[in-house]
Amino acid sequence: MNNHRGRKATLTGAEIRRRRVTDRIPLHVVAGRAGVSRGRFSEIESGLVTPRPEEIERIDQALNSLIAARKKVLDYAEQVGWPIPA
Repeated sequence: MNNHRGRKATLTGAEIRRRRVTDRIPLHVVAGRAGVSRGRFSEIESGLVTPRPEEIERIDQALNSLIAARKKVLDYAEQVGWPIPA
C-alpha cells in the first residue's frame, strides 16, 4: 500500500485521524468514500479495532483523493479571490 508520500506504509488509527482532522474532512465523508460504516471508522480511528489491510487501503485512497480535491477547491478559490477560512 502506498500512502500520500508514495512510500510503503501501514496507517494507524491515530494517523488516519490526524490526516483527516488536519485537512478538515468530516469523518462521515471519508467513511462513505472508503465504504466503511461511520461506527467502524470511528473505532478504527480510536484504535478500538484493528482494520483489515483492504480497509486501510480504501481509507488511504479516500483520504488522498479527498485531500487532493480540497486543495484544488482552495487553490481555485484563492485564484478568484474568494475568502478562504483560516
